[in-house]
Formats: sequence, C-alpha cells, structure tokens
Amino acid sequence: SFGNAIEEAEDTKNITIAESKFWADKGDIDKALTIIDETWGFDDFYWPEADWQAWKYNIIDKGVSTCCEKNEFKQAKIYALKAADDINVDGNKIRETGWTDARHVTHSADEAKGPSMREALLKKISVYEKLLK
Repeated sequence: SFGNAIEEAEDTKNITIAESKFWADKGDIDKALTIIDETWGFDDFYWPEADWQAWKYNIIDKGVSTCCEKNEFKQAKIYALKAADDINVDGNKIRETGWTDARHVTHSADEAKGPSMREALLKKISVYEKLLK
C-alpha cells in the first residue's frame, strides 16, 4: 500500500543517515560515502536532492576536517574532489538564473550562487595548510 511505501522511503533515508554517520564517526569516510551513494536517485519526494547533497557534503566535510587536523592534506584533497563542483554548500545546483523545482517551487538565482561544495572544501584545506605550516 501507499502508506508502506512512505514508511519504507522514510526508513531508507533514516537508516542511510544513521549508518553513514556511524561510519564517518569511526573515521571510515569512504564506507560512509558508499552507503550514501547507494541511495542516489532515491525518490526525490522523500529525500529532495538538495538535502541528499547537503548530507553527503556534511560527511565529506567531516573527512576533510579530520584529515586537516592530522596534517593529512593530500587525503583531505582526495575527499574534497568527491564533493560536487556544480552544487553549492546548501545542496543547490549553481545557476545564473532562477528556476522551478520538481515541487513547482520557484527559486531565485540568489539561492544558487557558489562557491561549489568542492571549492569551499579546497579553500578550507588551503587555510589549514597556511595555519599549520
């Protein structure tokens, strides 16, 4: 039934978040990202892409920060490269003009400005490198 589908979708989202957070907290960022990536293209109604992207960014950011604190800048950059270069830190695709999303909500171009997730992380890494040299 429809109710079961909603519950299953919510369960999948919640389990993905909990499991990826568990592995990220243990320091296994790659495993956490694999778990998140398995739900790519998941029903957008239950887990809007912007929210999914923002959660993935949160996990990558955690990996970048942990590496930077250990002076492991090369690994931090490898994680940063896994972040989207066309989506900002709010999870929105970077666009020059306004747009209407799948829910028929109109957004202004202001909501979709950069920097991209990748740019933001690479900048963070370079700040760490300067401070810790």
